Amino acid sequence: MTNITPQIKPKESRRSKFLKNVKEAKKKVTISKEQKLKLKQQKEAYQEFKYQPEEKTLEDKFAQFKEILTSQSAEIYECYENQINEKLEEILKEKPYGQDLLIGKNNKINSPKNSAINFIEVESFEKNKENYNLNCALTTAFAAASETGTLFLNSGCENPTWLNYLATCHIVLLDKNSLCQTYEEAFAKGKKEAGLSNKPFPPRSINMISGPSRTADIEQTLTLGAHGPIELIIIVYTSEREV
Repeated sequence: MTNITPQIKPKESRRSKFLKNVKEAKKKVTISKEQKLKLKQQKEAYQEFKYQPEEKTLEDKFAQFKEILTSQSAEIYECYENQINEKLEEILKEKPYGQDLLIGKNNKINSPKNSAINFIEVESFEKNKENYNLNCALTTAFAAASETGTLFLNSGCENPTWLNYLATCHIVLLDKNSLCQTYEEAFAKGKKEAGLSNKPFPPRSINMISGPSRTADIEQTLTLGAHGPIELIIIVYTSEREV
């Protein structure tokens, strides 16, 4: 007698179900020639009048990015890609937070065995509640906009969203070549990179950060760490081959 095990189909997520319904609804929509012409004209008008700033060199963009973020109490360091671990050790030695550092899975950091830093890999807040109160967290930005000093961080296993907000000190890695000028460029870059790695874009969330958390709501007194990290540290790295 042969036992046949029934195959159980994986449960479809609410997100994929919603997107599937949108695609099906889109197929049923018909557009007249007049509507198509109007849409074309609107697109051409947008291209003509949309915001197009004067293009800057990479160094000019970095100077603008650095000026804006340091004015918002952020710290910026530069190093080569193979020096990231050294730079992290140097930074943490100067801080009062200890050597524990929360990171997501498959992060940019490949921790060497002789590292002075204790890298703690985490996934979701639910699975790693015991680590949520540690002082330092490391995430990676897929792009940055120089005109506003804004970092763009995808959510995912390598970048759990909660790491951006719960640690006292938030350290962000940024490839210098990922530095864009505008939001539009940053989103276009994220979409292109996602396409090359066959990942959906946008992901569940994109976090845009332009400095340490702050508020001046109470008696107009500036307070850092109101609803997030007190310190924001950005390590901008380049490959030695690019210099």
